[in-house]
Amino acid sequence: GYHFDPDALYQATWSSPRTSRLLLEAGAGAALQSWPAEMQPGVTPDHISITEQSTGMTYNAATSYNAIQDVPRFTQRFSLSYVTGSHNFKTGIQLEQSIQNLSQEVNHDVNYRFNNRIPNQITQYATPWLRKNRNRDMGIYAQDQWAIRRLTLNFGLRLDYFYGWIPAQHV
Repeated sequence: GYHFDPDALYQATWSSPRTSRLLLEAGAGAALQSWPAEMQPGVTPDHISITEQSTGMTYNAATSYNAIQDVPRFTQRFSLSYVTGSHNFKTGIQLEQSIQNLSQEVNHDVNYRFNNRIPNQITQYATPWLRKNRNRDMGIYAQDQWAIRRLTLNFGLRLDYFYGWIPAQHV
């Protein structure tokens, strides 16, 4: 019952040696994914999902459907490197944003459960609804390396920040 839209992965990178010791690099990417779950052939919105408790099998229709399942992801990065041989320094930033839009629909907003073909439970839903999640992720870093004869010293510092939220939604 899944309908896979054409998924895509786009990436671009750029680098620029400004001098024999200074290098600038950048990149961006987008991963676009969508896979809505649709009704199987022959199933209509009038068919209600039934789970047989004695076997655990669900028949007549799926428990729920996801007409919208979009989860795009976007990334960016930038760095600056300074290299002399005995001293190397690099600093940069990495960013990522992601979005989730996930819907749920249940035929007639109800599922039945039977035990040996005798109804024993009804579950009611308030559908359709759309769940939205958002997040941003950022990392800033600096790393330093010094080589003095046979001694190499490595230093590094990284700050990561994550912010996730759920926009106002109507259910």
